[in-house]
Amino acid sequence: MEIQDVLDGITELARGWGELAEHSCSRERHRFRRVGDITVTGSLAFTAPSPPEWHEHDTVPRGRYPVFMGVVEEPEPGGAAGRPPSWTSLTVVPLAEPEVIAEALEAGRYEEVYQDYQPFGPEIGVLWGEGAGSRHDLDALEAALAEGEAAGRVPNVVEVVADQETGANLLAFRVWGACDADGVELYAPDGSVVCLVLTTNC
Repeated sequence: MEIQDVLDGITELARGWGELAEHSCSRERHRFRRVGDITVTGSLAFTAPSPPEWHEHDTVPRGRYPVFMGVVEEPEPGGAAGRPPSWTSLTVVPLAEPEVIAEALEAGRYEEVYQDYQPFGPEIGVLWGEGAGSRHDLDALEAALAEGEAAGRVPNVVEVVADQETGANLLAFRVWGACDADGVELYAPDGSVVCLVLTTNC
């Protein structure tokens, strides 16, 4: 089984989660791309830059994991809505082999883990590990993303390595119309987390 099969299944499932905007989970609108890796040295978070409070994923084993993002490319960016040329609608962090994640999807072993408001957006999202710290240089992230937009970079994702020794890092990316986030964890039969699905609400 290929990871793309799992991503397609997650897209279909995510259509029914929470108050997701319709465009967030439209297969016609976004295309998954591998945007890099995230190094987990403790907990993991999916938030706005420098959030005042947040929910953590604290059951993810330490390690380095691939990150896939559903990226929407706008045929006519800007306009009254102020849409960027490209932006992220859905983020998936696989922690196990595709077959294991697919089995969890089929068995319905998943749950939404943010029970309260998760600060996100409105224009930038950040996936970051505990070792990368919760204070982020918003001006530097904005400048790097603006440079990517000017250069036509798709996906427009910026990596910052905060600790060279451990590899602790963050991934910053452009979002649109976001005001908070949802997080869903998928589980193996023994209760261990096999995949994170992270989405934006507006």
